[in-house]
Amino acid sequence: MRAIIDTAGDILYKSFYILGLTELLGAENVQFSSSPFTEIPYTLRNDKVMNFVVQEGVSEKRYTIACNDHHAVIPELYEWCDVYGSVNANRALAEERFHPKLVALCPSFGVRYAPVSTLVAHALRCLPPQPTRWKKHIGKYRRLLKRKAYSQYTPGGEVDSHYLFTCSTLWYNDEWNHNDENVNLDRATFIRACRSIEDLTLEGGLVSQGAGRSSEELFRDCLCLPYSTDQWIALTRKSVCVFNTPAFWQCHGWKLGEYMALGKAIVSTPLFNDLPEPLVSGTHYHLTDRSFDSLRDTVHHLMLHPEYRRHLEHNITDYWQRYGTPLASLALLGITR
Repeated sequence: MRAIIDTAGDILYKSFYILGLTELLGAENVQFSSSPFTEIPYTLRNDKVMNFVVQEGVSEKRYTIACNDHHAVIPELYEWCDVYGSVNANRALAEERFHPKLVALCPSFGVRYAPVSTLVAHALRCLPPQPTRWKKHIGKYRRLLKRKAYSQYTPGGEVDSHYLFTCSTLWYNDEWNHNDENVNLDRATFIRACRSIEDLTLEGGLVSQGAGRSSEELFRDCLCLPYSTDQWIALTRKSVCVFNTPAFWQCHGWKLGEYMALGKAIVSTPLFNDLPEPLVSGTHYHLTDRSFDSLRDTVHHLMLHPEYRRHLEHNITDYWQRYGTPLASLALLGITR
């Protein structure tokens, strides 16, 4: 078996699945080329998607993984592929004509999938045909170098029942996404609720995208400076729990995938999109509404009941191993040895 991956596409979003294919098939059997994908318009290829083919003998199967933030199926890619995976699948909202090939995947996140020398070689191999796109393309690989190997995202570390860490983006708000009424407000309410718990030490907050891009005036009391990925992982491991809410366009954000991989007790508002199997509140995570009181009471309950916290940690770790790892994601698409 060998895989041929389209040279186009956002490497930060493709990296998780490149790692899976490398682990499954061996690096020598994973190649980058534009040849099998020329019938697809380049603008569709060069987005937060990963198009690839898997060849075994004389047979070939086409795959698309939509890693973007929206649940909408991309019709041209759906028609091209044999299997259409999506990290934000929503069968209830998808037209029935898109149901047969549609596979719901767990949220993924950017990982450094190879040594620096290999990533540099891939960056050069996958340069866009237009030189005007080269700077942005190289910038994505430079950002990937700041990400950690997938092996860093494992459960472990001592949890402090009286410590909570949270650090997320304060997204820009506009007339289409209304982030200040949704993800930004939910994250800020969680921070403010945690701050009201007397015996809890809260660290972190919201990282602004800059004055003029984020509504800093509404959430100034919640702002913090960025943390490195190493710091974020270490402090998240220590945290008594983590908070999740649907992010941009109500998507499953990277944070949800990272929290699952780290085996954390997840406090979450209702999810909008599908997962491979539904999460069960009280088993895999703790479902709460968006109110200050509910968020405060939930965190306080987890502080006082470490056995319940460990129950959630164990079960979300098991769920991730079944459905979320790079290899498990490929298995959901039907790609196994």
